[in-house]
Amino acid sequence: LERAMQIRDFGRSRREDEGFIEYFARQEDFVINPLIGKPMKGDREQLAHLLSQFYALRGWDPQTGRPRASTLVKLGLEDVALDLKERALI
Repeated sequence: LERAMQIRDFGRSRREDEGFIEYFARQEDFVINPLIGKPMKGDREQLAHLLSQFYALRGWDPQTGRPRASTLVKLGLEDVALDLKERALI
């Protein structure tokens, strides 16, 4: 429901969620990992893939980051699905 509200009210999409990728891809921002003795940074491709998996596990569209209508219906949020469809947001 929170995600649907963010989509409806603020146009939330995958683009906003991908903002964390650049943060984790900058090695200089990280302190030394005590287990390996050096700073670690994230791989952009790998992080984007993980974001897609995160969406898929929740029943969201991996391309847009928006919940699928079928997912909202399964959660008992038929009215929310209908509202987002009427607004052409899903």
